[in-house]
Amino acid sequence: MSSYWPKPRPIFWILCSLLLISDQWSKRLVEEHFWVGQSREIIPNFLNLTYVLNDGMAFGLFQGKNVLLGIIVTCIMAGMFWYSRNLNWKKAEVNIIAAMIASGAVGNLTDRIRVGHVIDFVDVNLQIYHWPVFNIADSCISLSMVWILFRIWKMPPQESSDVGKVP
Repeated sequence: MSSYWPKPRPIFWILCSLLLISDQWSKRLVEEHFWVGQSREIIPNFLNLTYVLNDGMAFGLFQGKNVLLGIIVTCIMAGMFWYSRNLNWKKAEVNIIAAMIASGAVGNLTDRIRVGHVIDFVDVNLQIYHWPVFNIADSCISLSMVWILFRIWKMPPQESSDVGKVP
């Protein structure tokens, strides 16, 4: 095994930084201007800002397991860092997806460490369906996962085993 470790392009670092700053800044604004549980309607019957403290994970799963989730996220991030040696960092798509995942994971982990919960505030209602409250970090992770699944689904079988690998 060689000691070569491919490096992300500047777009990774720029996008990751911008997303992480946006996530943390938006959460700070919510902390400063709302009390927990407070909600403000932004777009009638569609979008509210609602301050929620989530000590679980996506969709409110594993509530009350904040420390365990922090440890799991840290382990997953370490595994992703190790796996990143196999990615083709020359591709902009790889850098964008990786930046979204990294910024989302670090953003929510920062909340767990800083306040003991993840701060959620985007509250979407679609007719009779009320989506679980989320934040920018959650959006980054979710959108990147959808993107990855879509690419795997649309990619011809011989290419799918080479996704992101260094040529």
